[in-house]
Amino acid sequence: MTENIKIGVIGGDLRQLVAAQEIAEAGYEAAVYGFDDFGGCLGMTTRCVNMGDAVRKSDFILLPLPYSLDGIHLNTPLSQSALKLLTRPSKIMISLSMSK
Repeated sequence: MTENIKIGVIGGDLRQLVAAQEIAEAGYEAAVYGFDDFGGCLGMTTRCVNMGDAVRKSDFILLPLPYSLDGIHLNTPLSQSALKLLTRPSKIMISLSMSK
């Protein structure tokens, strides 16, 4: 595992699942939550049974874009659970890496 970095992937659609798989294949721990309606293979990712397990000790959290459709709940189209936002993110860090 690369430098023991854990990335929590919470909610979203197939884009977040692909990102989680890429993160895991790159050697990082990828813990996912909010995809209970997805019955496919998640590769080397860790499917968490609750959000606390996905975010606990995570160095980074990957949220869906848009993170909310109503300003109240997290955007989780692949889950039956409605994850209520406790606070609205005040800062969002975006990091892009381009490879050749």
